[in-house]
Amino acid sequence: MGQNRAIEALEITAYGVGWFCAQAHTRNVGWGPKETCAEGGQTITIGTTGQNRPMEAIRFSSTKTVWANAHVQNEGYTGFSIGTWIEVGTTGKNQNLEAISMSFH
Repeated sequence: MGQNRAIEALEITAYGVGWFCAQAHTRNVGWGPKETCAEGGQTITIGTTGQNRPMEAIRFSSTKTVWANAHVQNEGYTGFSIGTWIEVGTTGKNQNLEAISMSFH
């Protein structure tokens, strides 16, 4: 945070959920072609590596309630989104996603 370092890829492992999915919105690409899903305890990776395409937003869905809060370039934390399907970050503003906090309940 505050160092202007963008997130380009994210590995997510969730325990205690039946399944979870995530999808990245990356600069100059938009929303990825599809959600990446896994069962609880497995790891998924979203975004890109080595392409200089920062993430700007993320969508999450799960059998459990997701709580997520994103830190966006020049805006700070945007506030928690809560639900079984949520979206955090911004699109169309060319603002990097710099940090994310999430949990499943």
